[in-house]
Amino acid sequence: GHSTAGRMVTACFSRLSAPKIHRLVFLAAETLPGPTSLSLRPSPSWLAEGLVSLHPSGEVLTVTAAAEKRLAAFFFSRASEQDRIVAAGCFRPSAKYPEDVFAGIELDSFWRAPKAYIKCMDDSVILPAHQDAMHERLREGAQKFEFDSDHNP
Repeated sequence: GHSTAGRMVTACFSRLSAPKIHRLVFLAAETLPGPTSLSLRPSPSWLAEGLVSLHPSGEVLTVTAAAEKRLAAFFFSRASEQDRIVAAGCFRPSAKYPEDVFAGIELDSFWRAPKAYIKCMDDSVILPAHQDAMHERLREGAQKFEFDSDHNP
């Protein structure tokens, strides 16, 4: 799972029998249990810029109008300007996963599964220190790899 999808990988794996899955891989990703990376401090600098907004329902994050290019500079910081422009046009609303959505998930099978975490060292979205915290949640035995990359290697 990549980014916020890491939480979904954990939830889905914990609910399904997955004998063909040999390793769960998290790429600059959120992990369970615990708060989202947006709740951790220090906050990423882009968060204070108001580039994303929360839908009145409280369940969906959207890119603020006319903020796509600025947000793409954080998400795709090492991409060419042309590629960032293309990527900016691909932003879509995404679910906001409050911590209570995942409350009560049985993690027994998850803890037994082999896991690996890929840390992106130049990530401005999920900060490297936050990725360290996410890796630690996976407990002892989870492999860790470090890429010299932004949020999207």
